[in-house]
Amino acid sequence: MGKTKQLHRKEARVSVEKSSPPTILQGMWSWPVVGSVVLFVLGLGVSFMIAKLPLIADLFFLGSGVLFSYKFFTWELPKNHKKKWLIRIETFVICLFLVGGSIYGNHYLNVPINTTASKEIQFEQFKELHNLFGNFNETGLRDIFGFSAMLALNISVVMDKIKNKNFDINKYTTNGRQLLINTKIAGYHIRRQAGGVVYHVDPSQVSVIVLPMQYIQGQKLILHYKNSPTLPTIVVDAIKEFESTINNNATLLIEVLNETFQKNFNYYLHHDDINSPYWGIITSIYWRKFAELRPKAEKIIKAISQSQGMK
Repeated sequence: MGKTKQLHRKEARVSVEKSSPPTILQGMWSWPVVGSVVLFVLGLGVSFMIAKLPLIADLFFLGSGVLFSYKFFTWELPKNHKKKWLIRIETFVICLFLVGGSIYGNHYLNVPINTTASKEIQFEQFKELHNLFGNFNETGLRDIFGFSAMLALNISVVMDKIKNKNFDINKYTTNGRQLLINTKIAGYHIRRQAGGVVYHVDPSQVSVIVLPMQYIQGQKLILHYKNSPTLPTIVVDAIKEFESTINNNATLLIEVLNETFQKNFNYYLHHDDINSPYWGIITSIYWRKFAELRPKAEKIIKAISQSQGMK
């Protein structure tokens, strides 16, 4: 009986010894810790890649791959597997592929820019912007972007709408012209359907104008410079501000036309009658509310000068 108790005590000591907690080093080399370090190193690689430091990013990508591979090769589980070498080779190939892909993507996204060529392009664009925004007064800028033509054209369009029951605005969209809809005024007359948006014309309101080609071409030109990869941010921001101004002025025209249309048709029927009290009223209202383009153009020229001064 006594021997049996001693035997049980020895077995208990053995089980306690076997279940002893891992050392600090073993805990640091566990998969949760190593996996977290691998992800952290990968994150640093991505950060350096975004920061345009591809060589440093390569080191972190490579380091994460080496750390993961070494941990996998020293892992106890694959050691006892019948096909341990096959598993190790497959893992190594996958790891090599991922690290190689990361390094390739890193250098693909960080292709060196031809500084001399980009400076030449930038200089040419500065000259073009100077010619466009620096050589014209307020009236000239309004004409370049077609606001004078837009005003005269759409007064005629609304006059046609008043006189003709079978009015169709689409006949004005020839030769590349486009329509601009004020969604606030149009309201429920705009409905989304499969394939796009459908607008049902309301004869009691003016919610659409016809955009002349000068305005459309001017918008394309603005878009070209706004998306330029060589122009400094300060210049692009000034161009965006100019673009916002011309967009707002186009929307303003719809509001003015609708306001006068709601008040009295005579604003249109006698707009060109010099002897009428309604003569030129629509034109006067619009230009009075119009946001001037010249100050915005001067901001672009100033931004160009500032960017050149920073070099």
